[in-house]
Amino acid sequence: MLCQSEKSVYNNTMIPKELVTAKSRVISLYSTMSVEEAVKKMTKGHFQMVPVLEKDSGRYLYSLSAQDLLNFIVSTGSYERALPLPLSNVPIDRLILPCVLDTDIDSMVDLLANQNFVPLVDGSGIFQGIITRKKVIYMLVEQNQSNREE
Repeated sequence: MLCQSEKSVYNNTMIPKELVTAKSRVISLYSTMSVEEAVKKMTKGHFQMVPVLEKDSGRYLYSLSAQDLLNFIVSTGSYERALPLPLSNVPIDRLILPCVLDTDIDSMVDLLANQNFVPLVDGSGIFQGIITRKKVIYMLVEQNQSNREE
């Protein structure tokens, strides 16, 4: 798993728990779901990208974007023809790599700079949650304000 950066702006600190959105609070899909189920779930939550998991194990597989779904629907030639097909048939345009939950933030800098969230997995690849760029930015702003006050 890629979770390395040449930059060291966080002093190799572990991910603070308050930055992690637990899997119970993350909308995710299963690779066995139909395109129709995925479209409904993503539309209802207004999500542009969501993690896709292996249903039986909960292992993180990849993240699916709304653009991936749209491209797939268009490529089938018919919305109705695409709806019953499983998500596993949908090619993804961009691989969103996960990090192991105990990875230090330094190792995530490049990933967070280039995607809205980083999926977090345990040592076996089981999905544990996400860390979002937004939460890291807010943490940095708070730290900066605290440093100014000192």
